[in-house]
Amino acid sequence: MGERSGRPYGRVRAGTGLSGPIGRRRSAGMRARRAPGVVLLAAFAVVIAGIAAITVRHSGGQPASRVSGDRMVRLLVDRLPAGGVVRDESGSGSDSRSGPAAELMYDRGGGFFRIAVAVTRLATPVPSNAADCPDRAHYPYEKCTVTVLPDKSQLMTSKGYEDPLDPSSRQRWIARLVTPGGRQVEVGQWSPRPTVARTTPPLSPGQLRAVAEAPEWAGVVEVLPVPRAAAPPAVPVMDRPLMLRLTKGSLPPAVRVTEEAGATRGYAVLTLDDGRGAHLLTVTAQRWRRDSPEMEQVFADASVRRDGVRVVTRRSTGPSPGRGEVQWEADVLHPDGLRISVSTLNSAAFGLPPTRKTPSLTTEQLIAIASNDAWESR
Repeated sequence: MGERSGRPYGRVRAGTGLSGPIGRRRSAGMRARRAPGVVLLAAFAVVIAGIAAITVRHSGGQPASRVSGDRMVRLLVDRLPAGGVVRDESGSGSDSRSGPAAELMYDRGGGFFRIAVAVTRLATPVPSNAADCPDRAHYPYEKCTVTVLPDKSQLMTSKGYEDPLDPSSRQRWIARLVTPGGRQVEVGQWSPRPTVARTTPPLSPGQLRAVAEAPEWAGVVEVLPVPRAAAPPAVPVMDRPLMLRLTKGSLPPAVRVTEEAGATRGYAVLTLDDGRGAHLLTVTAQRWRRDSPEMEQVFADASVRRDGVRVVTRRSTGPSPGRGEVQWEADVLHPDGLRISVSTLNSAAFGLPPTRKTPSLTTEQLIAIASNDAWESR
């Protein structure tokens, strides 16, 4: 069993599977009752279109071509630690556009917390970043670990906040299991009341993990159609350690790296400090199709070197320009489709207050990092 651990860094980027809250749909006549078990998940909905019927058998031996919302609720309740009170249950089945999911309120003596679970079938082969930790550049206070299980499944557990830029906001803990066969189970817990801040959720990370790993979810996934894996327009290249090494080797001597994070592959995040304030540097390494219309548009006004490499630079305000955020970028596209993008910000993360007037690296230094020949030779 292997394990990858990261310092506090953020929420999920595109492609990792989390989305918005599950629609609240109470089942008629359901009342608060004792839960044989409980778990708490940050609610999210996964949209699944075109559900096809595949016959499976539940523990009762009856054939089924679908999983109902009520069964999803029961499966969640039965996975939770004993001794809690459950109320406000709602669920969606395998024939719902939102896909199989369940949500409820749970109290173990410290007040009600919200719990939700969503089950998805991913196309195979499963992307290597499907269980990556959230992005530290956008969610700087998240604490996250990815564990590789003996069967090569990956389990991500994170402790974060409803407002990822405010560690005094409500806590939101999430566990995501992704198996090589395409089973994805996301479970989470958070306080439903804005006035409840920094209260420890009722389930420990281990208990949250146990719910995500429960074998009963496999029967739910078997009802879902096998999705087709669409060819992505770009794929991440280079493992993060190599990206970090190449990037750090191009930094000026006066600039120190104080923190490192990023995705497993194709994306690296560094916190830099030259003694005048810590700030962010992100690096993305992708390979696009040579005839990609997206890249033709992005690099339409690029300068072109003799070797055919195209270079674009950008200077812009950050997400909150009124606070003085400044973002500088260098974007490089090689003739074979290799794209290296380097971006720096004058704050420690997107959305946080600036730590300095401008980043420590100039646009020319960003170009030097992105156009280093070492990227092409890897």
